[in-house]
Amino acid sequence: LSFLEWMRQQIEDANVTNGTKSNHRNCLHHLVAFREDITFADLDYRLVCAFDRYLRALKLSVNTIAKLMKVWHRYINIAISEDLLIADPFRKYTIHRERTHKNTLSERELKRVEKNVDTLPDNERNVVRAFLFSCYTGLRYSDLCRVKGSDVRSQGKQKWLILKTQKTGAEVHVPLSVSFGGKGVSMVENQGTLFHLPNNARCNVLLKRAMKRLHVRKKLSMHCGRLTCATICLLRGVPLSTIQHVLGHKSINTTASVYAQVLDNTISRTMRRAWRA
Repeated sequence: LSFLEWMRQQIEDANVTNGTKSNHRNCLHHLVAFREDITFADLDYRLVCAFDRYLRALKLSVNTIAKLMKVWHRYINIAISEDLLIADPFRKYTIHRERTHKNTLSERELKRVEKNVDTLPDNERNVVRAFLFSCYTGLRYSDLCRVKGSDVRSQGKQKWLILKTQKTGAEVHVPLSVSFGGKGVSMVENQGTLFHLPNNARCNVLLKRAMKRLHVRKKLSMHCGRLTCATICLLRGVPLSTIQHVLGHKSINTTASVYAQVLDNTISRTMRRAWRA
């Protein structure tokens, strides 16, 4: 039985976003280029290591290889759960990742964008408004595409954004009235979809173009809005556990590992304050 043909069908049938499906197809493309056909009997630790060496020979980054291996392992696990495979060929293999620096906006840069967003061309302004909403709420691009005004609910005197995230299914609760001074509330103009965005790649192009116009000299993507939310919250003293729930991370370790660099800055600032006295 061909594992590659089985995997191809699994990808097409998977209940995932188009972006995720595209990533999974890319993994399959690399597997086919590595070996024209792979049967279930071929799947062992030596094959996993051989594919690792093949990807390294292509000069792919450590994190790109990790992403491809993670996708492949996902389908290995599905095969095991369907009794198509007995042993996990990844059992002795470790997926390695490198810590990378992720750009975020400072509060000063965020205010510059807020002040000048209305001067941008329509297509760029639409993307930047969604990016700002991500900065205020920590939403991913996939959730920015589907968030509606009806997801904002009144609880007492406050407005809360309550949304089940597409990626993990976790329900996030963001106190929109108080987060970032309540700036997100004014962006909820109706009960329908708040932002009508092009695909993620196009959004990133338009965002970079807009940031250049606004003289923000950082390489940013839509995901940097989510990181900016966490960064500013951390630097303002919001506990990591609170940020975890706002971002919808199932484990606090995910929050801590992603924002370790920001935590270093927070520790430095706290230590300076202690010695001022």
